[in-house]
Amino acid sequence: MRLLVTRPEPDGAATAEALRARGHEVLHDPMLRIVAEAGTEPLPAGIAAIAVTSANAVRALAARADFAALVGLPLHTVGGATARAARDAGFSRIVSADGNVDDLLELVAGRLDPAAGPILYACGRDRTGDLEQRLAARGFDVRLLVAYCAEAAPRLAEATSTALAAGAVDAVLLYSRRTAEIFLANLAAADHIEAARGIRMLCLSEAVAEPLRAAGFTDIAVADRPKAEALVALVGGET
Repeated sequence: MRLLVTRPEPDGAATAEALRARGHEVLHDPMLRIVAEAGTEPLPAGIAAIAVTSANAVRALAARADFAALVGLPLHTVGGATARAARDAGFSRIVSADGNVDDLLELVAGRLDPAAGPILYACGRDRTGDLEQRLAARGFDVRLLVAYCAEAAPRLAEATSTALAAGAVDAVLLYSRRTAEIFLANLAAADHIEAARGIRMLCLSEAVAEPLRAAGFTDIAVADRPKAEALVALVGGET
């Protein structure tokens, strides 16, 4: 298959390479660029644990000058990919919810005592969801740390635009709702919306698929669970 991967670096490059190893032709055109925040604000005192919902947050924490104060704390992750990034960064006290944000909420609430101290929730500037409010409703003192921002790609890459115009893309892999929205905006700006309607859109979740459906796209497949390997499995089903 001729595939377009829109996932940000560094995960997007690894995904593209894995798909090429399976014999696919792959273009990699990230719709987001992950930028770690400077991290100059002091950490809250007495942090009992950390919660993260993405590998990007883990990498941003590891880039902080005060990482040594964080690496020994219990780290609760949303899933396996984030847990692997945490191990690579040097964290050792890692517990994975192996699911979605709802599962992470129940993991933290079930394992931690609100009286033990604040929970540091490291996240992106343009996050979705309300994990901090939901944990606060369970009695936890949650301290938000904006660890990174995700900058939108201003346009499609030239190679992507050329491939779309030539009908040389069979499927697009989309990993977040915001990525899907940026992809649609860049398609429209390049006058490729109609050319893209015949391409299969492979989405990590129904939330990712929603803006595509609203834009009139109908050839959409959604992973059976919100995990990167489940999305790649959709590609396997098409070969």
